[in-house]
Amino acid sequence: MSSTISGNVASFTSNEIVYIQETQGQALSPATTQVDGSGNYTFSGLTQGTYILYTQVAPNTFIEVIVDGTHNVANVNFAK
Repeated sequence: MSSTISGNVASFTSNEIVYIQETQGQALSPATTQVDGSGNYTFSGLTQGTYILYTQVAPNTFIEVIVDGTHNVANVNFAK
């Protein structure tokens, strides 16, 4: 079982990157994803745990997301 985290980056620039880290130091692959033409992004295949997401649009904004490994988390959005 695995989960996804998805959302949107407002006021994104072309080639905007969203970064993800697992708070317990587990290596993630990939640890980044590029937004699509509408600013949407998705990380998939995530196991149960706590993750930190951040982006260049809001460099001082860190969003903590807890996933249970079976449910998806949507609308994890960044505003400028």
